[in-house]
Parts: sequence; structure tokens; C-alpha cells
Amino acid sequence: MNPDRAPAQWPAGIVHRVEGKPGMVALTFDDGPNLTSTAQVREVLNSHGARATFFEVGKALASEPSLARDLLDDGHVIANHSHSHSMAAWLSPGNDELVRSQAAFARHLGIRPTFFRPPFGLITRETRQHLEDSGMTCVTWDVAVEDWKLADPAEIARRVIDAVQPGSIVLLHDGHNGDVSAERRVIVEALPAILEALASRGLSPVGLDDLLDTSPYL
Repeated sequence: MNPDRAPAQWPAGIVHRVEGKPGMVALTFDDGPNLTSTAQVREVLNSHGARATFFEVGKALASEPSLARDLLDDGHVIANHSHSHSMAAWLSPGNDELVRSQAAFARHLGIRPTFFRPPFGLITRETRQHLEDSGMTCVTWDVAVEDWKLADPAEIARRVIDAVQPGSIVLLHDGHNGDVSAERRVIVEALPAILEALASRGLSPVGLDDLLDTSPYL
């Protein structure tokens, strides 16, 4: 499965877009925190007065918690994207990926995220039940542009702007599979054009807490 290609229809109960939110979109960044790109993405967002949501991998967070603390301090939303971002681990019956990642957020940041995004967009019935029992919300996306494999920032920006609508949840990547040293300069270079184009269309990037009208932390 291509991790940036959403199914024709996500299963019921999974949030991928929000109706009735004129003027709002949610930019979300997966697979970080990353040693170079996360701080740069943060600077670009802050310079444009934009908020975003960062779906972070537990093992990367444990390695570089200060990057996530800086995002929190600036008012961005931190969310859960599994502990290892390993497909084999994630699809293993009875895996503890979700529990381990929530523990990492609590230990290093003192928070337990409300929002969860399954790695590769794959979610089992067992995990959906666990999320429901824990009061968490599964959030996927309706705009995905394969930024993880594109080298041209202008092409990434064009694809986002062509697809985005009011209430969209946009999937981008400031990291890669929880590797804190992954090279993700392309998304830093694409982001200013995305933000400027959104502003020209009267669309404001907000955190998922604003888009979904719910607390980002349990």
C-alpha cells in the first residue's frame, strides 16, 4: 500500500476531513521529530502565524524531546504516530506500539495526545477498539501529495494547493519513519509557497484541536 494514497473511503469513525469549517485547513507533519527539518518547519510556520499538528513517532520523540517541547511551547499540536513506525511491528497481533508511544509522550512531555494516526494509514480492528476505549481519535487525511518521495518543492506545493479545500487535513512529512537524521529539506523549501497560497485563498492553517473542536490532550 502506498502510504500517501488514502482508500476511496476511510472506515467509519476515522476523521479525514471536517465539513462546515470555512477558512480552516489543518497541515499535519508525520514521522518526526527530525534533527534538522522539524526546527526549520517550526520557524516557517511561526513566521507566517500558522499552527500545525505534528504526528510524532515515539522512538524519535524519546531521542530528541527538546524539538517537541519547542513545538508545544509555540502552540503547535503534538499527536501520536506509533512508537517505531514499523509495519511489521504495527500489524503484529497484540502489539504494544500505541501504549509504548503514549508512555513516551507522558514521560518526556507530560502529555498524552488525543489524536492518533496509524503508520502507513493501516489500522486494525483491535487498535480501533483500543482508541475508542482510551478516548482517542484516529485522524488520517484527505490531501496527500507523496512529498516523502518528491525532490521538487514547487511540485509539492502545487499538488497541495490543487487538492486542498476548506476543512482539509493535509499529510506532509518532516521526518521519515522516525529516523531523526533523515533528509527532509524539500518540505522546508515547499512550505512557504504552500502557506502563501493558502493565505491568498483565505485559508488559515489551524491545529487539529481547532478543526475538530476538541482538546488535543487527554
